[in-house]
Amino acid sequence: QGSNGAKTAALVLQEQWRRVQPKAEPDEFRVTIRVFPLLLAQGLWSIFVVCVHLVTGFRWTNSSIIHPLLVGVLGLLLAFRTNQAYERHWSCGKALADLQKVLQSMLRYAAHLSRDDWEIYSCIVRHLIAFPIALKQHLKRSRDPEEYMRVLEYTEID
Repeated sequence: QGSNGAKTAALVLQEQWRRVQPKAEPDEFRVTIRVFPLLLAQGLWSIFVVCVHLVTGFRWTNSSIIHPLLVGVLGLLLAFRTNQAYERHWSCGKALADLQKVLQSMLRYAAHLSRDDWEIYSCIVRHLIAFPIALKQHLKRSRDPEEYMRVLEYTEID
């Protein structure tokens, strides 16, 4: 019965983790990729203008409306990027707060179960200790079972 209780606790932890960490979707606002062709075109145009000036001595005069127009557009682009970065930061903070709530509830479950079955309690605590390792490996997109050997039992590494 002890291993069934440990499996149940692990399934509860897994389900709570799924609620906190939904499937990551690709970022639909890839601003850098969308703006890069425009920046490249402006950079090449600037190089062309400088080369023409250096080779021929010809100096182009631009109308005075181009500069304020470009400043406004670049200002809006910068504001959009700052807003997007803040939104990512805020959503990350909310996800970490949700994660903290889940971990605290799992600690409460472990404290409650410690009165009845030491095996279930130690299994939950081992998995809670292994959680930062799993999070680190997930964020680095790597998998190293050797890191878990110090915390989990061999049968729990999957």
